[in-house]
Amino acid sequence: MKNLNWSFYIFLSASMISCVRLDPTKVSVSKTDGSLEEPSISPSPTPSPSAPSDDPSTDEPVQKASVETNGSLAPRSYVSQVLKEAFGSTVVTVTNLEVNLDNYINIKPGAFGVSCNPYSTYTGRDCGGVGGDFISNANSTFDPAASTVRQLNTSKVCEVILGRTENSAVYAIAKLIGEYSGTSATSYNVNLLNELNEANIVKLFGVFYRGRDITPEELSIYVGMNADLIAKSPTVAKVDRWRALALMMCESPDWGVL
Repeated sequence: MKNLNWSFYIFLSASMISCVRLDPTKVSVSKTDGSLEEPSISPSPTPSPSAPSDDPSTDEPVQKASVETNGSLAPRSYVSQVLKEAFGSTVVTVTNLEVNLDNYINIKPGAFGVSCNPYSTYTGRDCGGVGGDFISNANSTFDPAASTVRQLNTSKVCEVILGRTENSAVYAIAKLIGEYSGTSATSYNVNLLNELNEANIVKLFGVFYRGRDITPEELSIYVGMNADLIAKSPTVAKVDRWRALALMMCESPDWGVL
């Protein structure tokens, strides 16, 4: 995986609209309509969870919530489907997309809840026991709790997918919203990738945030971030600016709140 431009990635992380601090303190993130609120932090004796595992056979125990949100959290089937639609272009091939979604989302019922309707037998993958789902679904909640494990896995899968050397995920999501005109599945032309502007930032936001419009304050942050990256010396490449904004949106916990 290509190393991201860490100078702007650090800036990206510091500018995140919704911030979850991945440490052994209790964090409360308030999700309000059109407002951005800094999390409040209070001490907690709960130790920090371990980093997400790359082993697809590893399943973490159900974690008590250390990150509080207003509203119900989306189950893993929703989270996985949003990311699959975002990066699963029918034109651009993102290598190992399904594998990464499995490793970090689909086999993590403790963090993301059940993946199926237990009253239906529509798919064996979700309800028939593949990969331990039969047992994990029986022991998982329909209403998953916010946790640092959930946020760690969400952030990690976004980084792994968007950090590929060939930039396939960047072109895939741009293709989805009509901002990349290339037609090759494996060879990409940056000249066919449109420049970021307010209009396509709004469309990019909509890929993750279903049923909610971007607020003027949020748009201002993303537009300002793109302008700051352009103003850097040397200027951050166009494809890397697309990656930065997509990663910032992808890692935010807000789009996983129903």
